[in-house]
Amino acid sequence: MFDRIRKLFSGQPSVRGPHADSGGPMSMSESDYAPVSEWAATQGFEFLTPGVRQAFAVTGEVGGKPWRLELGPPSRSYVVGEELRARADLATPGDIAVVVMSRPLKDWLQAQADLRAAGKADTPVETGPRDELDWLAQYPEVKWEGPPEPLWSRFAVLAQRPEDASAWLEPELVRQLLAWPLLGVPSEVPFLMLLLHGKLMLRMEYFPADLPTLQHAAGIFTNACESALARFPSSVRCPEALAQGG
Repeated sequence: MFDRIRKLFSGQPSVRGPHADSGGPMSMSESDYAPVSEWAATQGFEFLTPGVRQAFAVTGEVGGKPWRLELGPPSRSYVVGEELRARADLATPGDIAVVVMSRPLKDWLQAQADLRAAGKADTPVETGPRDELDWLAQYPEVKWEGPPEPLWSRFAVLAQRPEDASAWLEPELVRQLLAWPLLGVPSEVPFLMLLLHGKLMLRMEYFPADLPTLQHAAGIFTNACESALARFPSSVRCPEALAQGG
């Protein structure tokens, strides 16, 4: 496991996608992603053909809010090979701030923060994970009674308020985070999901690079959207209410 972590965070080769060495667009044809396209169609999602900086994208709606999940080159130094990214603008209250990250990623980020504080950072500020380091500095790690112990050993949960984290991470979402399909996603694989500024985002290394991993990541993300919308109603009032002073 520690060898895998060293490879993840030192940039050494690991399981890589077809474009990972070049950093350019995918060279695979659209037919190579036929299983993904077929799965998306069965779920009522839209499959989008490869773009300049992505392999493919899948889009859909949850609670009337559009979301997008795409596979492409990594946007962070801690991701090796291909990266799954998902995003939805849920318009939840802007003061909700919850970050879920894999435990090894949190430990590595903390080490980077300590190095930078000591003036010994091994990564230039302009290329480092500045947002992640900011979240680490702004939001304390929280825990609460209820979730099984594996959640805390596998993930770190940071939040502005513990009650927001416990409300959002309801039992089914916790179960999904811990129950990856088949052989599962190794615990040291970088995973990040956050509810911040009314938006929900997910970022993870695509490993194992297979359809079950993609399907499960999409399930986690859409369930996280549903939970956030149910527990944190939109902070934007409808025009009629505004006109009536409601």
